[in-house]
Amino acid sequence: MKLREARRRLPVVESLPPGRGRRVLPPPRGAVQRPALAVWEFTRACDQRCKACGPRAGVARPDELTTEEALRLVDELAELGVGEVALIGGEAYLRADVLGSSDASASAG
Repeated sequence: MKLREARRRLPVVESLPPGRGRRVLPPPRGAVQRPALAVWEFTRACDQRCKACGPRAGVARPDELTTEEALRLVDELAELGVGEVALIGGEAYLRADVLGSSDASASAG
């Protein structure tokens, strides 16, 4: 079954407004472009063994950011005007500074 046929079978799709395409408009002249989203691999440390990650996760990298560096990165992302930060990677709760870093991100806007 093709995608178009599958969409016709979904009742919710019929109630959606028509799409406007995926065209991206250029920024106005002189406007400074700012990233809307930052994806930050907070740590690679993980105490789970999920098949999705395989051998990639498990042990923290030796050069992961320190707490001070992480808080500085939060400030830099806020200065850039980043609207959203997604923490990915292993299990963030394995870092003692996860709440401080996420609180700093929320406070920075």
